[in-house]
Amino acid sequence: MSTWRYFVTDVELKAKKWDMQEEAKALRARLAALEDDLKKFAVSWTQLGRTCSSSWSFQIGDKNLEVLNPSQNNSVFLTVPWAHFDAETIKRLIGDIQQAKNAIVESDKGLRALGVNPSTEGYITF
Repeated sequence: MSTWRYFVTDVELKAKKWDMQEEAKALRARLAALEDDLKKFAVSWTQLGRTCSSSWSFQIGDKNLEVLNPSQNNSVFLTVPWAHFDAETIKRLIGDIQQAKNAIVESDKGLRALGVNPSTEGYITF
């Protein structure tokens, strides 16, 4: 058992709790952003799959693949970034998501050890 807690002031303990809560919020925000990126991959692939069975046209650019709708004057129906085809990018994204989830678990353990319930909105329970 650590004796750290016995040698700090209430002010230091509150500051530690605050710092840990801010870190936990940042981790959750990062996870949400990463999961949003993964959803963008899924949406682009789903929409691209729908175009494969029709008479769509494709325009290959340096950064994106554009799907053109011939029934609407070849207007751009879908833009898919080339990164959505890159296996390394997808693997890195999924790895980052898992790392963020693991960091949140560890952060929550630390908060509980300080008497803070991480599932409570806003956390602050000094």
